[in-house]
Amino acid sequence: MKNITFLLFFIILTSCEGQEIATDNIKEKEVVQKKIKTYFDAKGIKVTFEKPENFNYKKKVLSFKNLEEFDKFVALSKKNIDFSQKEVFEYDYGDNTIPTGGSSSDGLFITKTIVKNTLLGSIYLNISFVKKNCEPSKLTSWISGNAYTSEYTETNQYLSIKDKTTTCINIQYSVVGTLTTQVEISGMNTYNTSTVSMNGIHCCK
Repeated sequence: MKNITFLLFFIILTSCEGQEIATDNIKEKEVVQKKIKTYFDAKGIKVTFEKPENFNYKKKVLSFKNLEEFDKFVALSKKNIDFSQKEVFEYDYGDNTIPTGGSSSDGLFITKTIVKNTLLGSIYLNISFVKKNCEPSKLTSWISGNAYTSEYTETNQYLSIKDKTTTCINIQYSVVGTLTTQVEISGMNTYNTSTVSMNGIHCCK
């Protein structure tokens, strides 16, 4: 009888200790998550610790021991990437230029703009389209720059001739997409999802 009583006491004691450890782990996790959220809130960035729907990033995720290590990485990355104060960059290749993936008679227009407030700082959203004889086609968009562990999905696009003037043919373009970035900080998978877009009018001569 004494052995049974002792066994029951041991089981109850072990169970209580296990619950205390689990509770402590939950509290510690909440403290870390709050610290991470506070850090990004100060930068105007909303984060979540739940994996977003349709996010299928399959490459190795960048992992950091703590926020301090993460902060140093972002600062160093910015130094190695040319983020100009100019918001929009444009490259206009004439009909005689051979662009990547095009023929010698294809003209190519490329524009890119800085997307701010991602987990890893600013990155570029790029647009390109072929403008052979000022007839626009093959509109594509992608991200570049400081785009580690980021996934971009285009959700909508528009490309058409807006009007014609005596000086040029105005080509109107726009894209909308979803940009999701994932990093691991202090053992926590941290996500940021935002809608990004770019639009404009290109004067084709």
